[in-house]
Amino acid sequence: MSERVGEKNILSAVVHMDERTPHMHLCFVPITPDNKLSAKSILGNQKSLSEWQ
Repeated sequence: MSERVGEKNILSAVVHMDERTPHMHLCFVPITPDNKLSAKSILGNQKSLSEWQ
């Protein structure tokens, strides 16, 4: 995940094992390599976001 969002942009990553399906909550700031705030550049469109899950 750090390769996709940038390691320095990750605020927290917590794995939850207390529910039926283990999952992770990832909090990050979508800063691009040229230091612009852009969720679209990091996450892409709805299809690419669904594939990432």
